Amino acid sequence: MAKIQWGRVILGAVCLELALIVVFVPLLARYGVAALGPYVTAGCFVFGVLVSWWFVRKVVARHILHGALLGLFATLIYLGLGVFAPGGLSSIAAEYGMSTFVLANILRIIGCVVGAMAARR
Repeated sequence: MAKIQWGRVILGAVCLELALIVVFVPLLARYGVAALGPYVTAGCFVFGVLVSWWFVRKVVARHILHGALLGLFATLIYLGLGVFAPGGLSSIAAEYGMSTFVLANILRIIGCVVGAMAARR
């Protein structure tokens, strides 16, 4: 049984969150959450697919598990950063709307699983 390649999982999660921050934070600062909320939500999925595919493609086995772990750790990084944001997670969730906030985080994980499935082929 192949072991989990934790380096790929953790580095992939960090890169996913960095990519989302670099792309979306400047846009959100300029245009606001009201205008870009749906795009950020879709971006969580799309970036999850791309980054997961990139990091999981060289994994020998258990691709889907690697993708799910990558998405889970990326989400935990985001939530951890949100705790230290002004107002905490509650202000972020309120700004996006609770349903959009939860959906974006779920789509991040699903996107990473989809990317891992694509890498497996």
